[in-house]
Amino acid sequence: MTVNIARAICFVAATAFVSAAPALADCGDESGFLIKGDTAVLRATPPPSALEVGELFALTLEICKAPAGMEIIRLNARMPAHGHGMNYEPELSRLDDGRYLAEGMLLHMPGEWEFVVDVRSSDQSERLSVAVDLKP
Repeated sequence: MTVNIARAICFVAATAFVSAAPALADCGDESGFLIKGDTAVLRATPPPSALEVGELFALTLEICKAPAGMEIIRLNARMPAHGHGMNYEPELSRLDDGRYLAEGMLLHMPGEWEFVVDVRSSDQSERLSVAVDLKP
């Protein structure tokens, strides 16, 4: 009986430790879109189909694959074919649950936009990107 109690205490302690550590998001979730680099992958929500030309929006970013200690440091969007970016600078903040929130984004015209995210750890940095076709 004492051994089972000790096992139960160890299990509860281990479970509490695991749940306290920020978990990586599931890259397979279909609720958003993926932004990929060489070593890191992020999931962004909402999906591109929810974005509208000329409407302010926010993106929630989750790291679902990355080297240890990787953090998101910058997000922007640009139109490669036109050589310009957004007319607004988004504000990026880290949420308590480990996700990031980019607010104040606006895609001011239809066409192909590229979301660009810079990530960094203590010993490496990487630029991730994905193209999104914004319909009129």
